[in-house]
Amino acid sequence: MQMTTTEEISVKKNPLLAGFLSFMFAPVGFLYLGNMPLFWQFLFYYLIALVLPVLAPNLFTYLFSYGTLLLILLSSVISSVYLSMKGKDVRKLSNAQKISIPLILIGSITFNVFGIPYWAEAKGYSHYSIPSGSMLPTLRIGSYIFVKSMKHEYPIHGDIVVFQYPEDLSIKFVMRIIAIPGDTLEYRNKRVFINGQERPIIKVDSKEGYSLPPLTEEGLEVFDGRSHKIWRKITAGRDFGPILIPEGKYFVMGDNRDNSNDSRVWGFLDRELIQQQVEYSFHFDDLQFTPVD
Repeated sequence: MQMTTTEEISVKKNPLLAGFLSFMFAPVGFLYLGNMPLFWQFLFYYLIALVLPVLAPNLFTYLFSYGTLLLILLSSVISSVYLSMKGKDVRKLSNAQKISIPLILIGSITFNVFGIPYWAEAKGYSHYSIPSGSMLPTLRIGSYIFVKSMKHEYPIHGDIVVFQYPEDLSIKFVMRIIAIPGDTLEYRNKRVFINGQERPIIKVDSKEGYSLPPLTEEGLEVFDGRSHKIWRKITAGRDFGPILIPEGKYFVMGDNRDNSNDSRVWGFLDRELIQQQVEYSFHFDDLQFTPVD
């Protein structure tokens, strides 16, 4: 009489547990089923999907990499549940495989807790949500911004950048570059002067579907051929300057000029704290990616 090996004996597996393990870490569901070919395939795909956002040079490849990661996760959950319910390609586990499941899960959880921040910093492209109104009307509360790394670039006038808040490096801020190293900056009558030249502000009527706060006007500020909208109070402001921007320092302000915790409050921004430049914004109200000026 012919004997069957342990690997050839099909056994029943819990579909809910298989799906849960795949959700926690895509390949583990197949390890639980004893299906090693699918385990190695999904492990390979998953690791590639983790690397893609780091290499993504633009918005399209960044969204594609996250879509790929989501597709791998969903397909692994559905496939592992289906195989366990049908009893297809399900095998008994060896002792080594049984021990590997919790160890891999612990490793995955450890990476999510301690490694994700470093993984996020390594990405060439990234995204954040906007929790406050300091950059209104350019960036709305609840919007998502998509940013590219500025590790090897230097900001110029008008760039919107993401940086570590100088008074608490664990917090990230987003502001507009107003002055760069070597500039002489003056702020008078709520207008910006760079090296003695005024950055014009053209008053406009808001047509964006939002209401302005009381005593607030909207204007179009022109910066070296680029323009962007700002909000400012119809009240007297605090003038300062002229001041010289030191080497390696930048001066940033929010577009919501009278409701912004920026360089007027905490001083110059070190270049080493600037991490990314904002390229696009996305809001669920209009479901479109908008280039950010």
